[in-house]
Amino acid sequence: DGRNAAIVELLAETDFTAKNERFEQMTKLVGEYALKQSAGAIALDDEITKMVDDVRLTTGENVQYGRGHKLEGGGQTAYGTYIHHDGKTGVLVQGEGDVNDALLRDVAMHIAAVQPRPVGVTPDDVPSDIVEKERKVAMEEATASGKPQEIAEKIVEGKLRKVYESLALLEQPFVKDDSKKVKELLPKGASIVSFFRWQVGEAAD
Repeated sequence: DGRNAAIVELLAETDFTAKNERFEQMTKLVGEYALKQSAGAIALDDEITKMVDDVRLTTGENVQYGRGHKLEGGGQTAYGTYIHHDGKTGVLVQGEGDVNDALLRDVAMHIAAVQPRPVGVTPDDVPSDIVEKERKVAMEEATASGKPQEIAEKIVEGKLRKVYESLALLEQPFVKDDSKKVKELLPKGASIVSFFRWQVGEAAD
């Protein structure tokens, strides 16, 4: 019904195996299986292990299940997906409201391409450890320049605002038209709920 979506990562040692018809079919089956599970992280279980082992034994290659995640939505949920041409970077975006697949696919392509990579939808979603690390560095720089404490703190807050904007998806300049921010692409009342950007071989978040 278009309200649910799943993203899965499967690992192969060579491109030859990754492009093999059996591997591609197995990936499709694992994805369909993940879609039937409860929302959240999809752990490796006996069913996934069997599907992966069938290909591993056939190819003689160390094929593995990496990770998976299922998203659930309501009546106004839509999803955008994008897989880079090398098959090693995949993005899943969940939107709500007056959004369509084409718009969300553009957002997914943005997430795959843009640098720095977004780590949250809004500035409030930027992880506190990243904020504190940037705050510490900015304060050390401001203090080293001999600025009074009050001025140094204002400088730090200004730099942190830029950090928030650079790492928050909605505040980033759109990769296809940097005169607009991603949030300006969304129709009134529409929102981005969450996104996943996975690269093959990365450690899971």
